[in-house]
Amino acid sequence: FSVCSPLPASRVHDKDNLADDLVFLAMQTFANLNMANYPPCNHTGLYAACKNFCAASEQGGDAPLLAMRTMLLAQTMLGPGLLQGLRADMRLEEFPVEESCFDLAKMLPA
Repeated sequence: FSVCSPLPASRVHDKDNLADDLVFLAMQTFANLNMANYPPCNHTGLYAACKNFCAASEQGGDAPLLAMRTMLLAQTMLGPGLLQGLRADMRLEEFPVEESCFDLAKMLPA
């Protein structure tokens, strides 16, 4: 899923917590996008992210997981500001992600 090695020591043998961490990061990212979504319109990062996840859900298969992976890679590359500046007409797969993995330890709260 493109998590950088080594994993945090507490996650090496606990895959359930690792999965929880990944879901938490996706939820945190959407919360940040929601906070930046004022005034609400269809030209915000939240609108673009929701549109991308809806399209991935319709596509089915691994597409929703790949959309989440791309979002987390972008967050690693850009830091906390993530997709707030993403144009509403830009799809996640078009987003210029240069990272090959994301550092879970840097992204989780202390």
